[in-house]
Amino acid sequence: MIRRVLLGVCAAVTVATAVWAAAPTKRAAPAGPRLAVEPASFDFGQVKQQAVLKKEFQVRNFGDADLVLQDPTSSCGCTAAKFESKVVRPGEAVPLKVELSTASTLGRIVKKVFLKSNDTSREIFEVQLIATVVVGQR
Repeated sequence: MIRRVLLGVCAAVTVATAVWAAAPTKRAAPAGPRLAVEPASFDFGQVKQQAVLKKEFQVRNFGDADLVLQDPTSSCGCTAAKFESKVVRPGEAVPLKVELSTASTLGRIVKKVFLKSNDTSREIFEVQLIATVVVGQR
C-alpha cells in the first residue's frame, strides 16, 4: 500500500515538473540598449600570407531602447571594420564588416575590433579575430 502511494506521488511530481518545465517564459528586454555580437570571435584557421580576410558579424540590440554605435576601432592597422548603420533598434541587428590583412605577419595572430556604444552595461565590446598565417600567396 505504501509503495503504491509513493509511486502515485512520484508520478504526480513528475507530471507537474514536466508541465512547469514546458510552460513558456516571457522575459522582458533589459532596460536601455544592450549590445551583443554574433559571433563574438572568429578563427580563420590557417591562411596564407598576403591575404585579405573578410568576415561579417551581426551586431544585435537585445535591449528596449535604440543602440547607438560609434565608429569601430581596432588593435592594429591591419584590421578595419565598419557598420552599415550606427543605430540598431530594439530586437534588430546590423552587419559589422571586418577585414584583416595578413601582409606583414606570420604565425598565430589575435586581433581585436573595439565597439563603443550607448550600452551602459559595458563600456567597450571586443570582437576577436584569430588566424594562423603561413608563408605563401593567396
